[in-house]
Amino acid sequence: MPKTTPQIYRSLRVPEILIRRIEEIINEYPELGYTNISDFVKDAIRRRLEELEKRIESISFSRIKKESEG
Repeated sequence: MPKTTPQIYRSLRVPEILIRRIEEIINEYPELGYTNISDFVKDAIRRRLEELEKRIESISFSRIKKESEG
């Protein structure tokens, strides 16, 4: 069996007001599927990275197009 590399975690400081908002959402809307703050934050970061990667792809395409035209 192939060995899996253990995940490395890092700590972040998040403003208390954001933590309170996340807790409210988790507690008031359990049907969203978040069981804890970490799950919520990981999902939010993952989604934001996906958005940015799409924008970066679009920007890169535009740059390549401009270079080939000019």
